[in-house]
Amino acid sequence: MWFTLDLPSTELVKRERRSLMKNSRILGYFLLFFVFLLSPLGAEPLLPHLFSDHMVIQRDTEIRIWGWADAGEKISVSLAANSSQVTADSDGNWKVILPGMRAGGPFTLLVQGKKTVVFRDVMLGEVWVASGQSNMTYALSGATGGEKEIFHATYPGIRFFTVPREIAIAPQPDTLPATWEVCSPETAKSFSAVSYFFARDLHRALSVPVGIILSSWPGSAGEEWMDPDSLRREPVLKPIAERWGASATEVKSYAAHPAEFSMEFDDFELLRAGNDSDDPVILSNFDDGTALVSTGGNWSYDWQGAPHSVFELLAPGRGGKGFAARVKGTLDGASSSRITATFRQDNSAFNLTSFAGIRFWVRGNGSFQFRTLQPTIQDYDDYSTGDFQAAPEWKQITIWFKDLKQAGWGVYAPLTVNAISGFMITNMTTVGDPPRPPSGLYQGMIAPLQPYWIRGAIWYQGEGMLGERSSIVLSCLR
Repeated sequence: MWFTLDLPSTELVKRERRSLMKNSRILGYFLLFFVFLLSPLGAEPLLPHLFSDHMVIQRDTEIRIWGWADAGEKISVSLAANSSQVTADSDGNWKVILPGMRAGGPFTLLVQGKKTVVFRDVMLGEVWVASGQSNMTYALSGATGGEKEIFHATYPGIRFFTVPREIAIAPQPDTLPATWEVCSPETAKSFSAVSYFFARDLHRALSVPVGIILSSWPGSAGEEWMDPDSLRREPVLKPIAERWGASATEVKSYAAHPAEFSMEFDDFELLRAGNDSDDPVILSNFDDGTALVSTGGNWSYDWQGAPHSVFELLAPGRGGKGFAARVKGTLDGASSSRITATFRQDNSAFNLTSFAGIRFWVRGNGSFQFRTLQPTIQDYDDYSTGDFQAAPEWKQITIWFKDLKQAGWGVYAPLTVNAISGFMITNMTTVGDPPRPPSGLYQGMIAPLQPYWIRGAIWYQGEGMLGERSSIVLSCLR
């Protein structure tokens, strides 16, 4: 009987044993890899984001280079013929100072610790900070003569660094992730027009590399860029800090921590003019599972403006059928969640004179604002509504074009109902669009730059800030 063992069964046992041995080896490799990941390795020296390939360092003055590493780690820094060594303190902070250098480059900046960090194409020249609000942010592509200038904007000696927007209630040690860019038609077109022309003229006049650090925010007030001590010192400005101190808890919390929101939209209809408002034209209801608009356009979402959010079609929609459009995620003071509907695929204008308004339904946790997109308005002061608060149940929203208004901070332009390219819905949390904290932009977007030597700064503030308050703010910003 022993010799009559079934061969296929024996082979099956062998195969199972081989499979078990193979799986055991795989598990062993995984465990070794896991132990490797957990084992203490030498930390790579970290430097602020201001240090990157293509950076510009201020000429003819001491060169500060700083960063973070393991406590007690020895750091060696070299640039051209200059070098220095330092040991990271107990908190892991380190800083070296190299002697000043004349304008020139490109050089290689080498930072060595337990690992090595290399920055290439480093230039020595003039470094300037450009700050302010929308006038400073306004892109070269929209400037008068911008198209022609972009075509010629090849300047290897001009470099741009754009500070990402960040609000903070305490000074930040570093900017959010960003890198230096070499001036080219591709990079110049979306960069600040004022900063570009300033850099171009300076580069031509001095024949040295020029670096522009752009730290700006549209619609910002001067006091947002002031350090807290200066703000509290001036009697005229003191009430600004006091008003912020008296702000609601949720407003202060929003300035420091992201907040969740979730909004659903469905059944967009155009309401006919005259007595035909009860016979609407379906604009978009998402029931076919697409984000198309009946006039030939489509919906889009600004993912970069709100990176911690999603735009999706969700089933079922209103009435328990089809789909609805949902936007959800988290927002902070630097985020902007915008969904846009264009009437035409090519973004051209559409004639809405046959219609008196638009109607749609919304539900969720948050608030929103509606605004038209008008080609004749270039400064973003489009015709808009106030803020609407969403509710857990579906709520009908009716917007009459005659009730829309400009905010007033831009150039006045009449509403052209006969030429509207689309509309935009800006989603917000339940606190809406609260005031930003005084010094909030200073703490998040200027404080990280302070150790970096610069030649000077240029500032462009709008006309909404006039009088004694303006002059005091500007004197404190110098």
